[in-house]
Formats: sequence, structure tokens, C-alpha cells
Amino acid sequence: MKVIWSPSALRQVFRIYDYLTDFNPKATDEVFADLMQTGDGLSHFPHRGRPVPNSDMREVVTSYPDIIRYRVTRDAVRILRVRHTARRPTNPLKPYRQFCGLYPTTDVIAFRFCW
Repeated sequence: MKVIWSPSALRQVFRIYDYLTDFNPKATDEVFADLMQTGDGLSHFPHRGRPVPNSDMREVVTSYPDIIRYRVTRDAVRILRVRHTARRPTNPLKPYRQFCGLYPTTDVIAFRFCW
């Protein structure tokens, strides 16, 4: 099974890399390698991570407390996000609910597409 990193997930990995370069350059390469190995290792055990409540995503925690969120499809593992555990979690359904008018929005066109 192949692993596909989304552009957003790769941006988040490089932001972590840049942050660590400023504060702990010695650990930067090790953390980066751990993130990439953990993500790429999902090709062998795609259901290794725990399920994310109320979504079809899964998440795995790396040895440096970062969370990789991903979705398993028939032929690939799609890595969607990477974040540090100290950061506030995201609601995986919020963009969908907002797009479908379940949260207040001023975009009437978006509301029509969902019904």
C-alpha cells in the first residue's frame, strides 16, 4: 500500500522542522526522520493508529509527541495533517459542517450545494 502525503501535511512537517531549527538544531534531523518514518511506515500497518471519533480518519502519535492524522483508502494511506500534541486538536468535520450550513455562515451558495 502506498503512502500519499497531502501538501498541507508536508507544510506542517516543514513548519515543525523550521521551528526546531530555531530552538533545538541538534534534534531537528532526528524529529524530522521520525515523522517521515512513522508516516511512511503506515504502508505496512495502515490500521496501526487509533480511530478519530466521529470521522473516518485515524491518528498515530510519534515518539516526539506529534500526531499524524490519516485516512486509509482501498489502495493508499493519505496523510492529511501533522500537529504537535500541545496544540489544540482540530474538529475533522467542522469545514464540512460549515460548508453545509450547519454552522452560521454568510455564504448562501455553499448552503444550497448540501441539500
